[in-house]
Amino acid sequence: MRRELEKAEWGPFLDGLSRFLSCSDARLQKGSLLVSRPAVRSQPMIGVTYDPKDDEVDIAFETFDHLVNKPVRIFVEETSDGLTALEVVDAEGIRHVLEPVTPLPVPDEAL
Repeated sequence: MRRELEKAEWGPFLDGLSRFLSCSDARLQKGSLLVSRPAVRSQPMIGVTYDPKDDEVDIAFETFDHLVNKPVRIFVEETSDGLTALEVVDAEGIRHVLEPVTPLPVPDEAL
């Protein structure tokens, strides 16, 4: 099931998700609706946060950070096994899709 997070949910949801991401590997893809390319092959994660002051999402891997400036929408993809994708769309319409190697538990903040 795919659903969009309300902007007020972004911080609490991503903070909750980070508890599970810190012990997981994930892939990152970046692109438009027509073209998508891998930005990162499977890498160990640290977490994902939303900073409302700077209006950016920080997707932190062990070796680098991927910043999404001016996010306008955040979607989550969930199955019965857990969260399978997190998609952040920026103001230019670029999609930044984080895919955990294995599904993650959905944070309590999402319930």
